[in-house]
Amino acid sequence: MLVSPYDIAIPGGVTKHVIGLAQALERRGHFVRVLAPCSAPPASLAAIGLDGTLQSVSSHVLSWPYAGAVSHISVDPRSAGRIRSLLAADAFDIMHVHEPLAPGVSWAALAAAHRYPGMRVVGTFHAYREGPNRLYRCARPLWRAAMRLLDGHVAVSTATAAFWNQFVNASFRLIPNGIDAQLLRTVAPERDRLGAHVLFVGRLEPRKGLDVLLRAWRQVERQHADARLTIAGAYTRQDEATYRRQAAELALRRIRFVGPQSEASLAACYRQADIVCAPARGFESFGLVILEAMAAGVPVVASDIAGYRTLVTPDRDGLLVPAGDDARLATALTALLRDPERRRCLGEQGRLTARRYTWDHVVPRLLAYYDEINHPSEEKSEGKKP
Repeated sequence: MLVSPYDIAIPGGVTKHVIGLAQALERRGHFVRVLAPCSAPPASLAAIGLDGTLQSVSSHVLSWPYAGAVSHISVDPRSAGRIRSLLAADAFDIMHVHEPLAPGVSWAALAAAHRYPGMRVVGTFHAYREGPNRLYRCARPLWRAAMRLLDGHVAVSTATAAFWNQFVNASFRLIPNGIDAQLLRTVAPERDRLGAHVLFVGRLEPRKGLDVLLRAWRQVERQHADARLTIAGAYTRQDEATYRRQAAELALRRIRFVGPQSEASLAACYRQADIVCAPARGFESFGLVILEAMAAGVPVVASDIAGYRTLVTPDRDGLLVPAGDDARLATALTALLRDPERRRCLGEQGRLTARRYTWDHVVPRLLAYYDEINHPSEEKSEGKKP
């Protein structure tokens, strides 16, 4: 059983990870159920990729803004009863809770799990924050109590593990996010005919840094008359309007907002790009967009932040620039657009890097960890007894 506290119908890093993991486990013959809030109607579940696998515990979702992002969670009190009923209906070997310390569904799942002593509980931690964390420090006693309900602790990156060990004492196993490389394998033949093309993928939240990219783009347009910027992601019309106003104030011309994309359409966007730009200010634990771009063989220009340094080796499989520095970002983009050979080399190395993160590599590591906690050799320093 996989558990997500976030609305599975709204694209995001954690939800994409959970969906991809569920599909990868099912391909290997495992019985999988996904417990999560879902605001979408049942008819849309096939498009999400979880038709027959998702068990929605609530359709009531609220938006919780924090640290430059918005989390879509459910605190529906009826979720606890639904989770208990679902657990009673099938005998699960593993409950794998993503963001186990997030309020709502994750907490309800942990509370219900103690009724099934034969079921091991694993928590994967995705979040990463920078700067003062008063809320997190105040919640430390509650979180440490919740940690005792877990048999296993996974972090998607070293940045995530270091962040959470400020508040809890856990021995994290590093198992990264995974990608399905099948959709991103072939370079689009039309790429060479499209002119200079830069792609941004993400929600239009302040931490994603699109405003920095737009300021940099003014300089890019001056030096590359044919340069185009495509902005894709699960953003609202209101968010789009905010950045359209900024683009108009900067007199930017060749910008296209394409909004949410299916997995196949997003793969096509990657394949048609010359560069993928990830200008986030921070608060990124991993960088799934960067990994997808690498899998597509597209060079990456990204912010030099902890989560992105997990993936990018500067000047080998991508370029890193100081976060928030639009001048340095513009310089990196314009230089790379002028140098097709360098783009090719970075793209080839990026593709090699991405191979280590396909589900075919990630899932065996996770299954081995499941087996390890099912047959523990010793007790963990913090965590419940097996």
